[in-house]
Amino acid sequence: MEITAGNLEQIILQFYCSDVVNQTPAHEWLTIAQQSPNAWCFVWDLLSPEKSPEVQFFAATTLHTKVAKHLREIPEEQYESFKNKLIDTLKIYRNGPKIIVNRLCIAMAAFILQISPEKWEHPLSTLMNTFCPSSSPSDCDESLRCLLLQLFMVLPEEFQTMHIPQGRRGLVRNELQKSYPQAVSSVLVWALEWGSQHEVEVAAECARAWMQLGVPLPEVIGEGGIAPKLIRLVCQIPWGAVTSASLEALGEMATHPDTHHHPRSVLSLASSLVPAVGELARRWTMAGIQEAACSSFTLITSIGESHVRLLLGEAKEGVANPSEVLLLILELLLECTGMQGQYPSEETLSAIPFGFWYILQEEVVSLETAQHDAYIRLLSPVYSRLADILLLKSVLPDGREDLPPFTQEEAESFRCYRTDIGDTMTYCHGMLHESLSKQLLSRLNEQLEVHRRNPCVWQPLEACLHALLSIAECARGESEADSNISQCMSAVGSLSLSSNPRLLATALEVIGAHAEWLNDHPGAVGIVLPLLVQGLSNVQTAPSATMALKDLSRDCSAGLMPYAHLILNASQEVISQGTLRPAETIRLMYVVGRVMSCLSVSDTAPFLDNLLMPFLNHLRQLNGGVPSPAVKASIVVRLRMIAALFSAMYIQSDNAGTSPWAPILLPHLQQIFPILEEISAKWYYDEAVMQAVFLVPKNAATTLLDDIIPALPAVMHLLITSYVLHQHPVMLDLARHLIVMFGSNKVSGAPVIGNLLEDICRTTLCLPGNPNPISSDRVDILEAFFSLLSQVARRNPSSLASLGSPVDVSTLLRASTEALSLPEAPVIKSTSSFLSNFIMHGSEVKEIQSAIQNYGEALVQRLLLCIGRDSPRTLIDHVSDVLLALSKKSFDCLCQWMNILLLGPQAKDFPSQRITRQQKELFVQTVLRERCNKRCLQEAVREFGLLCKGLSLNPSNGEVHITNLSRVC
Repeated sequence: MEITAGNLEQIILQFYCSDVVNQTPAHEWLTIAQQSPNAWCFVWDLLSPEKSPEVQFFAATTLHTKVAKHLREIPEEQYESFKNKLIDTLKIYRNGPKIIVNRLCIAMAAFILQISPEKWEHPLSTLMNTFCPSSSPSDCDESLRCLLLQLFMVLPEEFQTMHIPQGRRGLVRNELQKSYPQAVSSVLVWALEWGSQHEVEVAAECARAWMQLGVPLPEVIGEGGIAPKLIRLVCQIPWGAVTSASLEALGEMATHPDTHHHPRSVLSLASSLVPAVGELARRWTMAGIQEAACSSFTLITSIGESHVRLLLGEAKEGVANPSEVLLLILELLLECTGMQGQYPSEETLSAIPFGFWYILQEEVVSLETAQHDAYIRLLSPVYSRLADILLLKSVLPDGREDLPPFTQEEAESFRCYRTDIGDTMTYCHGMLHESLSKQLLSRLNEQLEVHRRNPCVWQPLEACLHALLSIAECARGESEADSNISQCMSAVGSLSLSSNPRLLATALEVIGAHAEWLNDHPGAVGIVLPLLVQGLSNVQTAPSATMALKDLSRDCSAGLMPYAHLILNASQEVISQGTLRPAETIRLMYVVGRVMSCLSVSDTAPFLDNLLMPFLNHLRQLNGGVPSPAVKASIVVRLRMIAALFSAMYIQSDNAGTSPWAPILLPHLQQIFPILEEISAKWYYDEAVMQAVFLVPKNAATTLLDDIIPALPAVMHLLITSYVLHQHPVMLDLARHLIVMFGSNKVSGAPVIGNLLEDICRTTLCLPGNPNPISSDRVDILEAFFSLLSQVARRNPSSLASLGSPVDVSTLLRASTEALSLPEAPVIKSTSSFLSNFIMHGSEVKEIQSAIQNYGEALVQRLLLCIGRDSPRTLIDHVSDVLLALSKKSFDCLCQWMNILLLGPQAKDFPSQRITRQQKELFVQTVLRERCNKRCLQEAVREFGLLCKGLSLNPSNGEVHITNLSRVC
C-alpha cells in the first residue's frame, strides 16, 4: 500500500478499532511509514485540526521521531522553513489536546538540541519573542504563556534523555545554561508571581527541570530569582502537585553537584529554605499528610548530606563553629528519626535521615585532631539523643495489642529498618565510643529490671541487646571493654530460660558476637553456656544457638573444654530428636567436631561411634528405599552432616607428626566408603546428591592430610567408578584437591594419584558414544577439567608427560586448542590458564616440548581467531597470556608461526578481512618484542582484536569507535 496521508489515516483508525491480532500488521506498516522519508510531508496533513485525535497523535509522534533520529534527511537550507512551520503548528494547538501539544513541544526541543547553537543562535530568546512579542509575559495571551512554559520545560528534560554526541553535549549544556537568564528566568518569575493556577503548576515543573539541568546558584537565590518565589509558594498553598514540584525544584537547586562552586549562595539559600521547609514538615506531620512530610524531610536531609562539610564550618581555637542551619537540621532530623508510631505500619518517615547520620559522622571522624575534638564535644549530645531514639524505634511491635500484626511485606521492611538502625548505632559509636557502651548498658540494666518485674515486657530489653550486638565488634577496642562486656554477659546469663524466644535469640547472638572475648575470659563461659545449651531445644532459638556455638567452638575452644561433655550430650540429644531444620543440624555437627577436637581420643572415640553408626544405618535404609524428593533430601542432609563433622575435627599433632585422630577416623571412613559407592551407583544422575557424596572424602582429606593415605585407594575407587557413571564438576574438584595434596609423589602411597589423573583424562576425552567431547553442552565439565589440568601443569608438569595412550600430552594440547573455539567464557578462561601453565612450566619436559613443536602452529592459529573473530573482548586478556607464554618459552617457533599465519601467502583475509598487512606486521612486531611486559602485550592484543572487528580504541577515554568503514561495508 502506498504511503499517503489518506492511507495513513485509514490505517490509524483501523489500528485503534481492531483487536490485538489485526493490530500487529497495522503497527508494522505504520512503523515503516514513520521511518519513510515521505513522513516529512504527510505529518503536516495529518496534523490538520480537522483530523481525529488519534491521527493527530500519530503525526505528532512521527514528527518527534523524525526530528530526533532522521533530521539529516532535511537539507540545512530548509531548517528555517521547518522551524516556522513547527512554530505555527504549536500556535494552532496551544489550547490542546494536551497530549498533542506535549509531543510537538518535545519535537521542537529535539530540533533545538540538534542544531543549536551552530544553526540557530539563542533559540529560547527567539521563541520568547515569537510567543511574547512585547517581551512582557503580562501582555501575552495565557495560552501562549503556557505554551512557552511547556516548551521551556521539555527542553532540559529532552536534553537528559536524548542521545547527543559526547563532543557536543557539553556545548549544548552551556548554551542552555546561558539561555536561562536571557529568556527562561523572567517567564518563570512572572508565572510564579502572577500566573494562573495552571501557569503556576507548569512553571513549578519547568523550574524543577531547569534546576536538574544545573543553573548557577547566584542567578536563582536573589530577590529577583525563582528561589524566594518557590519558597513563598510552598508556604502559602496547600499540599498538591504545585508544592510537590516546587519542593523538587528547590531540592535540585540546593543539591546540584555544581553548587559547591558557590558556597555563600548555598548558605544563603539554606538559611531561608531549611526553616521554612522545617516548619512545613512539622505542620504536615501533625496534619497526617505523609507524602508532604516525606518530601519536606527528604529535602532537609538532602541539603545536610550534600553540604555537611560547608555547614560544619571551621573550628576556631578548639571551639566548633557550625552554621545555624546545621543546628536546625540536626534538630529537625532528630524529630524525623524519632517520629511517633510503629514503622512501617504507622509511619515511614523515620528511615529518611539514616544516610545523613552516617555522612556527618564520617566527615567529623576525618577531621584533623583539633577540629575533630571540637566537633565531638558539640555533636556528642546529639548522637547520644539519637541512640536513645533508635532504641525506642527498634522495639519489636509484638507487645502492642492495638497494633495489628505485620503483613509479610511489612515484616521484611521492618527487618531491613532494624538493620539500618544497627548500622546507625555503629555510627553513634564512632562519635561516642565508650560513653555509648555505658549508655546502652545503663538502659540494659533498666530494662532488665523491668523485665524481672514483668516478664511479659521484653521488647525494650531485646532492643537494648540488639543495640549492643550492633556495636560488639567496634566496642572491643575500648579501654574499658572488659568491664563493659563482662556486665553485658552477666546480664545475658541472668535471663530466664523461660523468657520469650525472640529475646533469647538476640541474647544468643550477643554471646556469639563476643566469642573472642570469651576465649580470653573463660570464666565467663559458664555464665552463658546454660542459655546456649537450652537454646538448642527450641526451634525458634535454635538458629541463633547453633550460630553462637559455632562461633564459640571456633574462637573459644579453650573456654569450652570444661563443658565439652555437656555440649556433646546436649547436641546428640537434639540431633537424635530430629527437631532442628537441616541448616541447624549441619551447623551443630560442625560444633560437635570442634568440641571433640578439644578432648582426648579416649574420651571422644565412644561418642563418635554412637554418633556415626545411626547415621550410617539410616543412610543404608534410605538408599535401599524408593527414590523420592524426601529420600533425596534426607540423604543429602546426613551426608552434609558427616562432611561438616570431618571438616571441624582439626588435627592436634604430636612431636612425631602423626595425628591421634587417624586411628579413630580411618575405620569410620572404611565403613562410610561402601555406603557412598552404593549411593553414587543409585543417585549418580543427581547433582545435589553427588555434591554431598564427594564433600565427605574431600573434608576428610583436608582434616587428615597425609594420614588419609591408607584410605586413598578407596577414595580413588569411589571417584573413578562414579565419574564413569556420570560426570559432575564436584568429582573433578575432589580430584584436583587430591592431586594438589599428593601429586608430588613425596609421600608413601601417593603414586596411586598418577593413575587417577590418567583415568580422569581418558574418561573425559574418550567418552563412549560421544565423538565430540569438546562441545558446549559440557561447559561445566570442561571448565572443571581444564582447571584441574592447570593445577597439575603448574605444580607437577612431568606427571602429564607420563600419561599414556589414548590420552597423552599431544591429545591434551589438541583438546585444549579445540576448547578455545567454544563461545562460553568459563571454558576459555580455564583453558587459557591450562595452556599458559602447560607452556610455562612444562617446556623443559621433553614430551611437552615435542607436543608444542608439533601442534603449536594450530594453537597459534586458534589464538589469532579468538583475538580477531570469535572471543569477546572481555576474554582477550586470558588468551594473550598464552601468547606471552609462547613468546617466553618457544620464541623461535612463535616467530615462524606468526609470520606464516599473518604474513604468509595464504594469510590475505586471516584472521579478518578488515585488517591490513601493515597492521598485521605491526602486531607481529609488538607480540615478539613484548616478551616481558604483560600489560603492553595485552594492550596490543586488544587493539588488534578491535581492528579485526572494524573498531578502534580511543586511548584518551577508552571508548570504542567504528573505523575502516569502507572495508566493513
